[in-house]
Amino acid sequence: MTVSSNRFAKPALIRVASGQWPTIDSGFHACEFLTNSGVTTTPLQVQPREIIYREGDKADSVYFIELGTVKLTVVSSEGKEATIALLGAGELLGEACVSGRISHRISTAEALSRCAILRISRSSMNQVIRKDPRFLDYFVSFIVSRNLRMQEDLVAQFFTSSEKRLARVLLMLAGLSEGTADVEARVQRLSHEELAEIVGTTRSRISFFMNRFRKHGHVAYAGNTGELVVRKSLRAVVVHVPACEHCSTGASLLNDTEELSIPGESGD
Repeated sequence: MTVSSNRFAKPALIRVASGQWPTIDSGFHACEFLTNSGVTTTPLQVQPREIIYREGDKADSVYFIELGTVKLTVVSSEGKEATIALLGAGELLGEACVSGRISHRISTAEALSRCAILRISRSSMNQVIRKDPRFLDYFVSFIVSRNLRMQEDLVAQFFTSSEKRLARVLLMLAGLSEGTADVEARVQRLSHEELAEIVGTTRSRISFFMNRFRKHGHVAYAGNTGELVVRKSLRAVVVHVPACEHCSTGASLLNDTEELSIPGESGD
């Protein structure tokens, strides 16, 4: 991993999308606090698909995401990988080490887009939590918000269609929610295989749904830039698509082996 004092340009305010990333900002900006309060931090520039830490690595630091999106995954004893969380700007990563109850990472953190991250040692994090009540409030709010979203993700996995889950993931990656002013945002394009792993479905279904989203103008491919344009209109899918898989995909429901590709695309 490349460590540099020259960080990516960061937004004036931490972009925490209400209803997507946890709403934890009540006038206290953790990014500015960590940068200007004398807390010892190491700035990291992380490229898409770069590993920040791996399952089994020593858990001796916490990471604050200034910019970008990170995926947390775990691997079973049989080698099957599962995505357990998506984290965005304004969130913490690897915070479990603060408890002192774990010595090694229990998941792998991988950047899904270009990221600017602050690395904070466990001792420094514990010190600032004890000494500054504002940061303590932020930390507690983050933990509670993270727990609520994990419950929402679990409910969605069991009770909503894969089409709705895909729409929700794309909106989260783009930072678009009902409370945001932006009508569209560009995100690092992920392959249909990667999206299928995150959503918990097959690549063929992802191809089918992405084709549907593009047809209705909810998403668009930004030429050869490697980016996907996600539009806020995609929220209509999250709100209105029935939970029944057959209702959401119609009569021509795809089976797990059927492949559909988007015109001009290879399926990824």
